Amino acid sequence: MRERFFEISTSAYETLDAPRVGFAAVADEWARERYRDNPSAAASEEEFVTRLRGFYVVDLVAPCDGIPPYSNGRTGG
Repeated sequence: MRERFFEISTSAYETLDAPRVGFAAVADEWARERYRDNPSAAASEEEFVTRLRGFYVVDLVAPCDGIPPYSNGRTGG
């Protein structure tokens, strides 16, 4: 049943049309900027981007009702 559920479901990321690393140039550039902001000695830029392949970048979604402009993440909630 779980497999069938995922077959017929649409993820929130797809509904929001969030770009994905490895599939959208804008998402690839976002990943490269994240690496440049905090380079890793353990991985090259290409390895870093490759590891993020498939990652949906919600930060790049145009403002909409589906993404609130606030978060309670800093309060631990």
